[in-house]
Amino acid sequence: MKKLRIIAVLLLASVVIAGIGIGVYSYLTSLTEEPEDEFSPVKYMLPKGTIYAGKAEKRQLTVCALNGSKLSVKLGTKTFRAKKNTEAEENYSLYFIDCAFPSSKEEIESIGHVKVICEYNGETYGFMGAAVTFEDKEITTTAAFVTQISNAEPGKTKNEYYKEEALEIFADTPQSVNSAPDSSVSGKMCRIIAERADTWPGETTDDIMNPMYSSLAKGTMAYISGISSAYDSDKEETRYFYNLTCGRRILQSDAQLISGSRTDSMLSSSAGVSDGKTIIDVSSSWNVPYSFSLSPIRFFTSSGKQFNVSEFTPSEVEFTFFHTVKAAGKLDFSGSDTVKSGKWVIDEGKKTATLKLQLKASGGFYGFSAEYGGDGKLRITLNRKPKSLSGAAIVLDPGHGGKDSGALGYYGQIKECDINFAEAAALKAELESRGAVVYLTRYTDDYYSLNQRREYAYNYRPDMFISVHSNSSPDKTASGTSVYYYKPMSYRLANSIYESLVGAYEKRVYPGNSSKLAALRKGCNYNPFAVTRIDDCPSVLIELGFVSNDEECAKLCDAQVRQILAKAIAEGIEKSIKG
Repeated sequence: MKKLRIIAVLLLASVVIAGIGIGVYSYLTSLTEEPEDEFSPVKYMLPKGTIYAGKAEKRQLTVCALNGSKLSVKLGTKTFRAKKNTEAEENYSLYFIDCAFPSSKEEIESIGHVKVICEYNGETYGFMGAAVTFEDKEITTTAAFVTQISNAEPGKTKNEYYKEEALEIFADTPQSVNSAPDSSVSGKMCRIIAERADTWPGETTDDIMNPMYSSLAKGTMAYISGISSAYDSDKEETRYFYNLTCGRRILQSDAQLISGSRTDSMLSSSAGVSDGKTIIDVSSSWNVPYSFSLSPIRFFTSSGKQFNVSEFTPSEVEFTFFHTVKAAGKLDFSGSDTVKSGKWVIDEGKKTATLKLQLKASGGFYGFSAEYGGDGKLRITLNRKPKSLSGAAIVLDPGHGGKDSGALGYYGQIKECDINFAEAAALKAELESRGAVVYLTRYTDDYYSLNQRREYAYNYRPDMFISVHSNSSPDKTASGTSVYYYKPMSYRLANSIYESLVGAYEKRVYPGNSSKLAALRKGCNYNPFAVTRIDDCPSVLIELGFVSNDEECAKLCDAQVRQILAKAIAEGIEKSIKG
């Protein structure tokens, strides 16, 4: 009898333990996989993709979850709770969690993924966030070109200083279009499938872009009025467009044809402030196309390009929505640092609704993003200019890499991509010493397309994007430095960096060298480079000097000179923020 009782107790214990085991397994599984249930209180976590963390680095993570959620984040064995939240959208809030990563490389690498734990209505849910990868913050350059230019040998210029794994870029690849479709597409509709689709003026038939034409968000739908094509001399290919009834053209590869038609829309709107940024939500019955404009801005024509900025003092921002007959909603900008007031203006004849925003300060525009959600709501985020370099988020883009090595330098084995990375690494260290948060678009000698580099900027939502390049010319005597911008809002940053770079060359790199100084100024210039075509924040491209010039190539291979230039660029950035 006693033996039977013992056996019964053991069986009961095994059942209980098994139940606990199943429960623990289910809970742990929920933490390592995104919920498969139809319902989840967690909508997303930022940043997405991969987090590159250094030893004991402090970071703030953002989680969007239903109102009333209690959130915490697990990084390995450590748990951090949300401290504050702001309204994100209807029924959802943004929760901010201040985290500190472990102090050893091994502990960071063992984290795997950020694990979000959400308590909602008495239930506990798990959500797998971004992957975590260790990042050695001390980037050093050991390639041969850094110290032994004259003795550089084939194979000695390998990028030994690249320590990190390639950054993961998340972006849809638009369908390729190699020939014009049948003209019968007129009157049909299309949907944007690219993350952001560049737009061209609809009234022209060439390939010339206009910086006042903003991109269209993924999911935007529009009516097609016809088709057109233009020859791209840079790529030596013909590009094909859909002409839209809203007066824009888009690449056919950025959209797909869809069936059906839509009735005229009626909009509702609301406004608020989140994390210092002004948020405007516009709801419509379908994802109507829109346009954006700034005024006043003064341009001048130089070298055949008409959009060089002479004065950037806009006081008004407009967003125009097409196929719209009504718009309403409370627009409260009382907490905004950027917008003073706003109102809707309806044009019944054109069937447009224009949201006119008055800025608090002339020239106080610092970029915007627009994203369509699955519910037909367009979220417009007006960015705020950082108050100082400390805490500012900056993406540095070392130009070229991998199969695209850029220009070959004067010394034969010197590759532009190596010089660009070495300068970006020096600039990263200089900016971080001044308190900025800096990300690189590549940490390895790998190839990333121009669109992938732009998407990296969109994903991290930085305060500015800076692409680092070196120039080249068949004329070996060509020399000098230049900075380029596309969007008018980027002019101040570009000009400030340019003047600071010129000053550094004059005073520290070529002091008293009259022949070099005479050819130094290549200008702060307008040009529609892909990496400068960013709506979200100021973005510029720097040409440090000419690697095809023997003297300039030698200077750019000198670590001391690169440090001088890094300091000058950082000072230029700082001046643009304070100005």
